[in-house]
Amino acid sequence: MTIIRPHKSSSIKYFLYSLFGVLLICGGFYISEYTTLAETRNSINTLKKSIGVLQQENADLKSELYAMIDPARLEAVGVDSGLLKESRPHYVTTR
Repeated sequence: MTIIRPHKSSSIKYFLYSLFGVLLICGGFYISEYTTLAETRNSINTLKKSIGVLQQENADLKSELYAMIDPARLEAVGVDSGLLKESRPHYVTTR
């Protein structure tokens, strides 16, 4: 009596091909995800640097604004324009 097993070796081949295919797909997915993560980290660092620069510019602009509205400077501009400072101003009232 002869026992014929024609697909014994081919099932191992298909298993190895399938395993290699799955590993190849998972490896490609891992590489693409890592690349995306690295690009995201790089863009976050770039944005952090730009935030620092913008905060410095904002501080400079605030300093300029506070220098422009300094009460001593405003009084000098008023005197140069011919304005007088009232010591007892009379406000408009309705009765």
